Amino acid sequence: MPNARPAGLTPAEAAARLAALLAGRRGYEETRVLQVLRAAHDREVFLVRLSDGRKAVLKHYIGPNVAQLVRNVQAEFDFAAAAMGDGALQCVRCLAAEPDLGFVVLSHAPGKPLESLLLKADAARRRRLIRQAGAWLAAYTAPRRRVRRFAPSHWLGRCRARDASRLAGEDLALRAALDAALVQRMEAHTGGEVTHAATHADFVPRNLHFHQGTLIGLDIQGEAWFSVARDAATFLVWVAANCAPVPGGTRFGLPAADLDAFLDGGAVPPAETGTVLPFFIGIQFYNEMIDAQGKPERLDRLRAAVADYVAAPVAP
Repeated sequence: MPNARPAGLTPAEAAARLAALLAGRRGYEETRVLQVLRAAHDREVFLVRLSDGRKAVLKHYIGPNVAQLVRNVQAEFDFAAAAMGDGALQCVRCLAAEPDLGFVVLSHAPGKPLESLLLKADAARRRRLIRQAGAWLAAYTAPRRRVRRFAPSHWLGRCRARDASRLAGEDLALRAALDAALVQRMEAHTGGEVTHAATHADFVPRNLHFHQGTLIGLDIQGEAWFSVARDAATFLVWVAANCAPVPGGTRFGLPAADLDAFLDGGAVPPAETGTVLPFFIGIQFYNEMIDAQGKPERLDRLRAAVADYVAAPVAP
C-alpha cells in the first residue's frame, strides 16, 4: 500500500502561519483571512480580504523550489488572461506574486461552482453548461497545441499500480473487464495521432465558476502539457459519476447528450473522438471505480457506465 500523504496544519494553524508571514510586509499589512479553503502539506489556500476591500484567493506553497513554482503559476495565469480576454470564457487573474514568500494572490471568481449547477440542472441547461465547458477547454488550449504519436501504456500502468484492495466481487470483475477493454483500445490506437496542449490538468467542474453567462477557470498550477482528450475525459466521467442520468442513450459509458454537448465546444479534434478520447474515458472510469468505493450512489452509476464502456466496439 502506498504511503499516506503527510498531513497539513489545522486551519487555525495555517491561518496563524500566514499572519506571521504577512506581518510587516508592505502592501499586506491589512490583509485579513476570511476563510481557510485548504490546508495541505504542500499548499494552503485562503480566501482573504485585501487592503482595498476586494476579496481574493491567496495560495501559499510549501516545500522546496516554491519560488520557481510561484513564477510558473504567475506566468500561466498571465498567459491565460491575455489569451482568453474578458468574454464569456475567462480565467481568474493573478493580482500579485511573491516568489520569495512562496505565494500568489488571485482574483476571487464570482458566481457559483459549475459542479453545484450541474448537479441541479435540467437536461437543457446541463447541455448548455457542458458545451460551454468544452468551449472553455478549446479556448484555453488553442494557442499551445502540438500533435504527437499516441503512446498510452503509461496511463494504464498508473491505474494498475493504484491500491484497489477495497474492490470486491462485482467490482473486481468489472475492473478486470475494463482493463481488458483498455488493452484492446491501447493496441488498436498506439502510434496514432494525439493532440497535446498546455492544458488545465485537473479539469473538473469544481474548478470552473459560472457567473451571468461567463465561465471562469481557476486552480491552474502552471504550464502542464497533456492530451486535450484526457482533460475532456476527466470532465465527462466526473459528470457521469456524479450527476443523474439523462435520456438519449449512451456512448463509451457516458450519456450521449453530455458527450455530444462537450464535443460541440470544439476542444477535442474530430479524429480523436473515437480513439484517444475513449481510451482516456476508460482510464478515468478505472480511477473513479477505486475512488468511489464506500459511496453507493456514485458507485452504482459507475458500474452501469463501465459495463456499457466495456461493451462498446473499438474503432479500427
